[in-house]
Amino acid sequence: MRTFFSKNLSILIFASATGILFLIMMLVEQAQHRFWLNDFKVFYWAAKALIQGEQVYGVAFGLETGFYKYSPVTLLFFTPYTLLPYSTASVIHFWIIVSATIGLVVLLNSLVSQYLTESKGIPLLTYLVGLVCILNHLIRELHLGNTNIILLLLLTQAAHSTLHRKSLLAGVLLAIAILTKPYFLILGLPFLILWDWKTMTTTVASLLIFIGSSLLIFGLDRGLELYTLWIESMSQHSGYLSSNHTISSLIETYLSISLPGYAGYILFAVSSLTLCFYFFRSKMQREKAFLLFFFMLIALVPNFLVTDTEHFLFALPLILFMIKTLVEKQNFLGMLLFGVVIAGYAGNSSDLLGNELSNRVDQLGILGISNLIVISAVFYYSAAKSKISS
Repeated sequence: MRTFFSKNLSILIFASATGILFLIMMLVEQAQHRFWLNDFKVFYWAAKALIQGEQVYGVAFGLETGFYKYSPVTLLFFTPYTLLPYSTASVIHFWIIVSATIGLVVLLNSLVSQYLTESKGIPLLTYLVGLVCILNHLIRELHLGNTNIILLLLLTQAAHSTLHRKSLLAGVLLAIAILTKPYFLILGLPFLILWDWKTMTTTVASLLIFIGSSLLIFGLDRGLELYTLWIESMSQHSGYLSSNHTISSLIETYLSISLPGYAGYILFAVSSLTLCFYFFRSKMQREKAFLLFFFMLIALVPNFLVTDTEHFLFALPLILFMIKTLVEKQNFLGMLLFGVVIAGYAGNSSDLLGNELSNRVDQLGILGISNLIVISAVFYYSAAKSKISS
């Protein structure tokens, strides 16, 4: 027992500190009657509607924009919550997100240390600094009860399983993520770096099994109707969302050039293929190239597709890479500059800046610009290290 605690002391301290921090947050929100978890409310009541045979898509659950827009399969994972009152289910979901955050940071630190940097560093320092960097977005994620942290954990575990030759688990996890947010189909590209056809085949098989099983559960007619409505809801999703942080929006803001709505998808595809070509031709180790490409694609999502700001949590793997790289190099100027970038990435809070300044920062797309700088910095340092090692 003593050996266990000594080996995992950093994790235990980090988990305890994180748990206490978000316990305080939960109690404060409950005391102020603000413990709403509006995004989770959509999942919960949509799952209730599914079980009762009622309409799932095109119905606002809670807020005016509270439409369920994910796959019928995804909704099945939320049906166990409906056995509980919403007040109880929301607390459980809150702590699942907190637990997923702790597990994600620890797993990412392990992956980055093993495959991407030579610095072991002090794990506790990496954990805490990483948490601070994403804290503003994470608080919003918890306040809304969203699924981005959970999905990022599933994707990170899929990458970990791939590198440890556990193709079945990797394929199942990737399939769950893709069925929740189909744009993760783009993550098939990094597997070309490893020529990992086994994981790709397992992913396709898992997708078919999940969809086929759901059709058996719903019944063929009801199931086909649900999938048709899901596809329609995805096409309408961007219609009631806006973002100042996409490439298209930044081009319009700073160059006064207006691009059509589909431009983001084209730019994302072109950027993804360009990165694929670079990493495929790169002389860096295949495992390192795979991980960097994998996490860069995930981080780029909110820069190309119209979505909410919690999706910028997808940059966490790259942020941890930068923290460990700058510590490894003892690059104090780099740390200072990175701190400035993180201030732009995570510092826009109306509580800190006031409503007027916060709105202005949002209009200027500072979050989107900062995210692109983080991705560019990771690309620069990884490319430079690859040249040195070769």
